[in-house]
Amino acid sequence: MFQSWRLKVREAEEALKAGRLSEAQQILVQEDLTQYLPGKRLAAKLAAHFAERAQRNAFDADLNAGWRDLAAATEIAGETSEILAARRTLVESSLRQAEESMGSGDVAGAIAKLESLKSAKHTSTLLETLLHVAKRLQSADNLCRRGKFADAEAQLSAGIALRPSLQFLE
Repeated sequence: MFQSWRLKVREAEEALKAGRLSEAQQILVQEDLTQYLPGKRLAAKLAAHFAERAQRNAFDADLNAGWRDLAAATEIAGETSEILAARRTLVESSLRQAEESMGSGDVAGAIAKLESLKSAKHTSTLLETLLHVAKRLQSADNLCRRGKFADAEAQLSAGIALRPSLQFLE
């Protein structure tokens, strides 16, 4: 007799071949197919596809979709080298977007992006530095609005000292 889990694995494989990654993931998770070797192998393939799509989303600047794909990949396969590479790409893209937001004057948006990265346990010295710079810029803006220009200049100088490579700070 053919076990029913094999049919479900086959169904998930067909969904993966058709590019329906979420459907394949749902079948694998709901039926707990990763307890069987064919299910584990399919989960690894599916996670690699999710990680690849997450990296494409990062390059296309669709970071929300990238983070969702990364979460899906991690859920079904844990921490693999492909998933770690995709995470690095997403973090780098997020940091780059935060720098661009600061450069365009959206300091609050940059702080929100950086804080969300930090709350998701993605830490790095660059993240901390950019967060400090953004907070200095926000502080300088607030001080300017209150007419405290000397204090605002001091905050801006402190931000420049933290990350002198950011051209828009000049």
